Amino acid sequence: MDNYNVTWLLPVRNGMPYLPMTLASIARQTYQNFTVIAWDNGSNDGTLEVLHQWIGPKLPGVLVTDRARGLGASMAAMVEMARTELCAVIHADDINIESRLDRQVSFMTDHPKAILVGTQVNIIDETGCSIESWHYETNDAELRWLTKWRTRFCHPSVMFRRTAIRAAGNYRDNAPVEDADLWIRLSNYGELHNLNERLLNYRRTSTSQTGKVTDWMPYNRRAAQDNAAELFPNISDEQTAMDLWEMTHPSLEFDPSPIKRAHSSLLRQAAIQFARKCGKPDEYFLNTSTYRDQQYHLRRRMMERLGLSPLLRLRKYLATGRGA
Repeated sequence: MDNYNVTWLLPVRNGMPYLPMTLASIARQTYQNFTVIAWDNGSNDGTLEVLHQWIGPKLPGVLVTDRARGLGASMAAMVEMARTELCAVIHADDINIESRLDRQVSFMTDHPKAILVGTQVNIIDETGCSIESWHYETNDAELRWLTKWRTRFCHPSVMFRRTAIRAAGNYRDNAPVEDADLWIRLSNYGELHNLNERLLNYRRTSTSQTGKVTDWMPYNRRAAQDNAAELFPNISDEQTAMDLWEMTHPSLEFDPSPIKRAHSSLLRQAAIQFARKCGKPDEYFLNTSTYRDQQYHLRRRMMERLGLSPLLRLRKYLATGRGA
């Protein structure tokens, strides 16, 4: 595999009937300097027969069939097995756009500080029909700050640098959502980006692992809890870290927990120290829209606690221009 530039990482368990379309989308890539590691995790639906038809005869690579594991463990094993610095993830029911690998390799080549790059995605159903599209933030500051609270990458769309994944501790098998857990740790090691192009058709079905999930909050919370000791550089106490996480979550504008004056300063120091840890200017995360929204809602809730809601309504009224 040493002669290849990219390794596809393909974990699969019972990938039929979609697996042949996934493999064909790998074969159709305009960028062809790749190999494939396919890791079967105990399929019994014809997946193995299809993999044997493709891996080797049609696609360069290796097929692991004798070590069934969970998704996190199989991903970690493939990262260790890969012999290329660049690795691209794909799941067995999704479909790559032909230019995906080309665009991601070009981005990683042009941005040596980037260690992870995902893409925008189209959502498709069982029949392959497009049902919606998901749009993710693209710049590093916004993504790295948001990653502490929410996953803003579609896992099977990402390409990453193998050395950074290993430095961050690799995938872990006991994480309910293995990518959310990893991205929090990975954010300490380099820049995270998404391309502003839809380069993956991401299939959501009633039988897929995440197809029925509509509320990601429990998974995001668990990922934060598992990394609480290192979540904020200025907070070593895990409970304090999770209190701040809950209070400032971008989706919890009306969280009923009691507000404290310290939350605003703790959040500011977290943003500044995280920027320094990342080798960025102090204002790097302070200037993100996420951070500004978090501070706004902290101030709003503090004023409500102090009985200043009428003043808030007046300020909002004047801000709309109707008070002129």
